[in-house]
Amino acid sequence: MPNEEDPSLRDMSLEQSDKIKRDIANLELQDQVRRLTNQIAQEKAAIGEPPCFKGSLDPNHYLKCIQTLEDYFEAKGYSNEESFIIAIEKLQGPTYSWFRNLRRERALQSKPIVMNWRMFKSYMNVRLYRDILLEEELLKEKCLFVQ
Repeated sequence: MPNEEDPSLRDMSLEQSDKIKRDIANLELQDQVRRLTNQIAQEKAAIGEPPCFKGSLDPNHYLKCIQTLEDYFEAKGYSNEESFIIAIEKLQGPTYSWFRNLRRERALQSKPIVMNWRMFKSYMNVRLYRDILLEEELLKEKCLFVQ
């Protein structure tokens, strides 16, 4: 029977104790990571489809739509290219026609075709701004004509 006062046994039991504590901490950490991963997966699954965009001269509507898409892409973990594909699928009516024309024009001019979300969003911003300015000009002309 070994002597309980033997320092090598005491040191060995401390090492074993530390190892057990580390193993428990690792298991707790793994469990926490597993729970968070499941929670994120459930939140992603709960996110519905992003809205369709038919076009609007209302900047608030446009900005809300863009923010909703951004939140959706982030929640789903989509890349810049994947986000672009989803955004294009959500275009309807005049906005979809505008995008088809934009791609056609860029191809005819031998310019790079829009292929990612950031580039698409910048073209949408320019389009919206241009259309708002045109609308304001038309309103001014109407006001001048009526007076």
